[in-house]
Amino acid sequence: MSLTTSLWASIVGASLWGDMHTETDPEVVIVGGGIAGSAMAVQLARHGRRAGRLDHAALVPGVEGALCMHHPVACETLNRLAAEAGATVVRGVDEVHIHGGPTPAVSYRVDQRQVSHAPRLVVGADGRTSTVREQAGITLHRGAQDVLVTGVLVEGATDWPQDTYALGTEGDRMYFVFPQGGDRLRLYMCITPEQRDRFAGPTGAERGGEDTWTDPPFSEGVVLIGDAAGYNNPIIGQGLSLALRDVDLVSQLLLDSGDWSMETLRPYATERDERMRRVRFSAQMFVDLYCAFGPDGARRRGAFFGRRASGEDPTLEWALAPPLIGPDQLPPEAYDEAFRRKVLEPAAAGA
Repeated sequence: MSLTTSLWASIVGASLWGDMHTETDPEVVIVGGGIAGSAMAVQLARHGRRAGRLDHAALVPGVEGALCMHHPVACETLNRLAAEAGATVVRGVDEVHIHGGPTPAVSYRVDQRQVSHAPRLVVGADGRTSTVREQAGITLHRGAQDVLVTGVLVEGATDWPQDTYALGTEGDRMYFVFPQGGDRLRLYMCITPEQRDRFAGPTGAERGGEDTWTDPPFSEGVVLIGDAAGYNNPIIGQGLSLALRDVDLVSQLLLDSGDWSMETLRPYATERDERMRRVRFSAQMFVDLYCAFGPDGARRRGAFFGRRASGEDPTLEWALAPPLIGPDQLPPEAYDEAFRRKVLEPAAAGA
């Protein structure tokens, strides 16, 4: 297999050569060299000698706690693995233009040269502000923004144990502390939208805290994966898991079938729709529990965690479990309004 990959806002192309294509026209062009795009390139480049399948949605035996990895390190590692599997890495790409339909096309500039390809399929893995999504005419739906999330990278935190992460609510903010290796920490703070000016200014941290989705995440000749296909509120930290699940599903569908029509991709859309619904539900549960500030919020948390600790209702564990074990490991009733009321309303009623 021949492959062309890139880092950051570049082109990743994967080829499964067929009778209708030349060596200058790969069957798949992946736009975006982040986690989703690079992981997809690894999967396709390893076609014919792939490793065993893993359940990305379940905890891995022998691994304790969450995987906290510096994003640039993860992207670079996956780019390297793709190259080792037969990829050619192309960096510094800009002016990316795609065309879907029955005869997809991709063009871009690199080193002051214009390059064009006519692949069978374009994979959009170019992140939240995906130009592939926009050019393909795929609508991004947005949920209400109930919380703002701001984050910074801190270096020199030598006293923080690298095997420990923390989260909690203090006053009118929720916080996260995630180790990143060495002496680095990633710090996040969640505040209400009404406080958006709290970190304003030229050095203000980046913001985000909404749920988005596409329905469906493809059009003829184009499929979206990772954040390009819609992203979850980062309050439950599912971006990496969602991206890798997208990669697993889409790459398997492509490798299992010679028909790359929209009908072949339909199972991906169906699964992702329910998966995103469940993670939206879970993210909202975290917002309702941890980001309800003031005395009422404190009473809500006290009531919930008190009932949870007492063991009176084992199903209360469902409220916090999905980010750790995945959205597909619990029964459907863990994601319905009756369960949400059971978790939240006793405190509202003064219980």
